[in-house]
Amino acid sequence: MRESEVEQRKVKYFKDEKASENLIQVGKDGQKWFHTGDLATKDKDGWFYFVDRKKDSIRRRGENIASFSIEKIVNLHDKVLESAAYGVKSELGEDEVMVAVVMKPGESMTPEELLDFCQGKMAYFMIPRYIDFVGKLPKSEVHRIMKRFLKERGITEATYDREKTDYQIKRI
Repeated sequence: MRESEVEQRKVKYFKDEKASENLIQVGKDGQKWFHTGDLATKDKDGWFYFVDRKKDSIRRRGENIASFSIEKIVNLHDKVLESAAYGVKSELGEDEVMVAVVMKPGESMTPEELLDFCQGKMAYFMIPRYIDFVGKLPKSEVHRIMKRFLKERGITEATYDREKTDYQIKRI
């Protein structure tokens, strides 16, 4: 299944005409289409499956990575309360994968423990290069994680960089 952006006809934001206009584009058919910003796949029966927000997808060394897929796996760890995966600029161009992790109260772990957990559960190119353990994630009024603030903060002295260690990813 190929992922693509979800488009709809005759949709707009409630009481926000300007925001709606910014997301409407004329398609190949000459009709106006509302671009939702959501990436999805469609199966042979016509069912759509959410992949990620287009603005949150990560491009790493030629691979398209859904941040949602990384978060889903990281959040399975017993010690993790929540996480946010996002791309940070790479010296090679494109992005490197970074994850901000909030631990459950009273829990702690090493970056290597998290990386060990991720191995075998996600493709090698999805495994985060950078890990930040944070007290909380920035959220909007409707409790959506505001990844733009994490991206703006970027890499700090407290950020774990897998490539500056002897940690080895096993390609399975």
